[in-house]
Amino acid sequence: MSHANPTTIDAAVFAAADRYFTAEAASVRAHTSLMDEEAAEAIYSEQIAAFEALLVLTPRTVVGSIAVLRAVQSFSDHMGSHLFCTWYGPVNTPAKTLLSRIADTLERSAIIR
Repeated sequence: MSHANPTTIDAAVFAAADRYFTAEAASVRAHTSLMDEEAAEAIYSEQIAAFEALLVLTPRTVVGSIAVLRAVQSFSDHMGSHLFCTWYGPVNTPAKTLLSRIADTLERSAIIR
């Protein structure tokens, strides 16, 4: 059985999650400041792009799955919507298969152990 470092295996997932959380924090700051609307919209667009980049990835480890789930919950809380209910545009398609992809990862992990 391989004991590869989960951080290495899911490096892209962790990088995408970090990008998302950074963009979300910038979006919160933009919407609570006196920033002009055009600049705030650019920051919000980066948040959506970062989230989309995370959603298209499939975590391969339990800790990678946790990182994705934390970001999904944060996005849902930040947007004030139920999970996937009103998600549209670029996040809609990868969101449709996200939970089953994470479940597959968790299932494989459980079987290996």
